[in-house]
Amino acid sequence: MSLIVGENSYMTVAEADAFIQQMFLSTSAEREYWSSLSVDDKEILLMNMTQQVDIPLMMYKGSKVSSDQDMEWPRVINGKTVECPNSIKMGMLKQLFYNHFASVSDEYKLKNMGVKSFADGGGARIEFASASDSVSSTSLNNIGISKDIWRIYFNEWSYIV
Repeated sequence: MSLIVGENSYMTVAEADAFIQQMFLSTSAEREYWSSLSVDDKEILLMNMTQQVDIPLMMYKGSKVSSDQDMEWPRVINGKTVECPNSIKMGMLKQLFYNHFASVSDEYKLKNMGVKSFADGGGARIEFASASDSVSSTSLNNIGISKDIWRIYFNEWSYIV
């Protein structure tokens, strides 16, 4: 299946490329990883991330424009039609990288397990920034979105608290 915006993805590969160039340094692991992928692989990842966030459980504000539309966006919010916001698209990309690096990075693994800080007993201590405790961990864990990513990119558009 190929990527079709509005049917199985909220953005094209070109749009994702542009967001990634804006969000990450050229030498970042995220840009290096993205650049190493084929167009087909990028399409698959974008469709998978869209599928992950395009669910009623996200409790997006407003309502679908049409009751028979398959995707959650566009939506009617305060009487205006709103396409999928750029912040959600950026959050999808951040989560895509988070998912990838969680499998290879000890820091990502620890944060994903809920570790906020640890010490080695010899005076060294590491603390991780954490998201607001008001975000429902259970809801986000069911969706598979990091609390930090949700708070920054999805919070404005969702009723999850």
